[in-house]
Amino acid sequence: MSVKRTGGTNRALPLPFRLARTGLNGLGRISPPLTGHLAFHLFCTPFRHAEPPRETEVLRQAERFSIPFGDSRLATYAWGQGPTVLLVHGWSGRGSQLGAFVEPLVAAGHQVVAFDLPAHGRSPGRRTNALVATEAVLRVGEAVGPLRGVIAHSFGALCTTLALRDGLNASRVAYVAPAARAIQAVSGFARQFGLSWPAELGLRGEMERRFGSEVWPRFSGRICAPDLRVPALIFHDLDDVEVPYREGQLLAHSWPGARLVATAGLGHRRILRDAGVIGQAVELLSDAGIASASAA
Repeated sequence: MSVKRTGGTNRALPLPFRLARTGLNGLGRISPPLTGHLAFHLFCTPFRHAEPPRETEVLRQAERFSIPFGDSRLATYAWGQGPTVLLVHGWSGRGSQLGAFVEPLVAAGHQVVAFDLPAHGRSPGRRTNALVATEAVLRVGEAVGPLRGVIAHSFGALCTTLALRDGLNASRVAYVAPAARAIQAVSGFARQFGLSWPAELGLRGEMERRFGSEVWPRFSGRICAPDLRVPALIFHDLDDVEVPYREGQLLAHSWPGARLVATAGLGHRRILRDAGVIGQAVELLSDAGIASASAA
């Protein structure tokens, strides 16, 4: 099947990242280990984008507080009253990117909590990784739980899956454009930055050196999903050029009882504001929605 790529392309990289890309590709032919070391630091460095007015407005209505995390704190936001739904954003994102879910969830009788991952949004730090981000999801979940559910996007979905494996207490999850495997994240990073194959190999080697040879199954939602019994609804756009639709398929097929909903033409971020996606996610978080999901 031929898919028309209408969902948008990767956003332009900031100048320092473009300069680093040029240097890494040149160095990759000379010293893959050194290239891997430098590429790893770049891989773990999210870049912060300007906050659009719609996000500023949704944050204006929030109760703002912070949650301790190691030697730092995580910027956190809450709206409404009732069973708690946690919103988890993706890489180089911020909690307010899921702001379109807030009003419908509050209207349905939920308290909504969003937060900025370490080194993202208003949370301090320059670098982070999946291990740290997963721990952040766990800590926030403990602080504001028990959780009626989690709605997570992209990298945030991967971290939520790993957090569920590690004990996150949530009754159900809705994922939007989920990353399923760390290895795909590395390949996507290399593609986005235009890294040469030697440079990508250096990065993979550095990941294994730092996290051990089991890094790929350890950071794979696809591997741990078969052991999860949390109902899951997964949305993924056929036109997603940042996290391929195949990732959503792999996760859904590995997760017992998960349901995959394909969209088209929404790409990786506009899907977060789609009324159909939001409506189905809110329904899942209601008692009627969980009953219908269990019967499907």
